[in-house]
Amino acid sequence: MAALFAIQFAVLSITVYLALYLQHGLGWSALPAGIVIAGAGIWTPLLSLRTGRTADARGARALVVPGLCLTTIGLTWIAATASLEVVWWLIPGLVLFGLSRPFVFTPASVGPTRALPAEARATASSLVTEARQAGAALGVALSGLAWSAVGSQQLDDVVGVQLVASTSVALGVVVAAALVVWRWMPSG
Repeated sequence: MAALFAIQFAVLSITVYLALYLQHGLGWSALPAGIVIAGAGIWTPLLSLRTGRTADARGARALVVPGLCLTTIGLTWIAATASLEVVWWLIPGLVLFGLSRPFVFTPASVGPTRALPAEARATASSLVTEARQAGAALGVALSGLAWSAVGSQQLDDVVGVQLVASTSVALGVVVAAALVVWRWMPSG
C-alpha cells in the first residue's frame, strides 16, 4: 500500500508540474509537452506483463523495492536538472522514472490480494485502489503547495525552482515508502 501510494503520488506530481514547467517555464505548447510526459508513461503498458510474471515467480517485493529505488534515482535526476531549463537534461530522469513504474504498479497491486485469504481479497483490492487514489490526490496537493510556496518568492528562475520543489516532495514520499517496503513487505 505504501508503494502504491508513493508511486501514484510521484506520477501525478510529476505529470501536473512537469506540464506547467514545460509550458510556462520553457514556453512549449501543450502538444510537445504532452509528448514528453507521455513518453515517461509508455513503459507501463510495455513492461507490465513481464513484471507481473516475474512477480508471480519471485514475489512482489523482488520488484517493488528496486522499482522504488529506480523511482528515487529518476526523481533525483529530475530535481537536479530542472533548474537548468533545458528539457534534454530531464529526459534521462524521465526515462528512469517511467521505467520504474511497472516495477511498482503491477506487483504492488497484486501482492496484497494474493497475500490474503479469498474472503478478504475484495477488501484488499479496495484498499489498493484507495492507496493509489490518496497518493494521487495528495501528490497533486502537496507538490502544488511546494510549487506555490516557491512561486511566491522573488526568484529569477522561479519555474525551474518550482519543479525542483514539487519533485523533491515526491522524492521524499518515495524514499519513505521504499524504506517501509524494504523493511516490512514480505518477500514471498
